[in-house]
Amino acid sequence: LARRFAEDNHKYERDSLRGTPDERRRKRMHRFVGHLEGWVGSLERDQRVLVEEFYAGLPDFSDEILGERRFRQGEILSIVRGRAARAETAAQLKRLLVDTADWRRPEYIKKLRVRDQRMFEFLAALSGTLTDKQRAALQERVRGFIRDVAILTRPD
Repeated sequence: LARRFAEDNHKYERDSLRGTPDERRRKRMHRFVGHLEGWVGSLERDQRVLVEEFYAGLPDFSDEILGERRFRQGEILSIVRGRAARAETAAQLKRLLVDTADWRRPEYIKKLRVRDQRMFEFLAALSGTLTDKQRAALQERVRGFIRDVAILTRPD
């Protein structure tokens, strides 16, 4: 697990921390377009312009994200190595993965909230530009997740 974390962090550093600030922004934007297209299909030119405008004003805090990843990974390794009882392990994981405000720095929480608010505004603007085909793709993707949840949560 530790080796996998190290490999993942190396990939993150290569993909997110190398290059000029503009190159890094473009890489992040390219990955984001890929994620969007995974939900709605190919973006049209005007939609790509919205993405570019959104990313132009989005600050880069990749260094802080990597720091948080490393912290969580270290905590997960400690939990695994500690071999605590199931209930204690669950409580530790909940604190680490759900109750993040308990251990995140207040200034980082604020940055995340600002970023999330901008993301919501961007997604609202983008949703107004979706074609019928894109809406159908989005609906099918959501339905797929609903089916998955139904399968995973059905009583045996």
